[in-house]
Amino acid sequence: MANAIRDYLNLDTGSKVDFVIDENGIVKLIPLNIPIQKLSGILHRKGMKPKTLEEIEEIIGEAASDWT
Repeated sequence: MANAIRDYLNLDTGSKVDFVIDENGIVKLIPLNIPIQKLSGILHRKGMKPKTLEEIEEIIGEAASDWT
């Protein structure tokens, strides 16, 4: 990946990314280096049933999409 793109997305060697195709057929590159503050509160709240690993991964993916 070009250095300019890695710098713009704050990616380092080995950083994880996701590719999403939107409704217009445009491919988007989503960096998965989401600030921890964006994830605050998604894992547990009082009285809430614990999330499964699959549910947590889905929530993180949705947060990554919202972040771009």
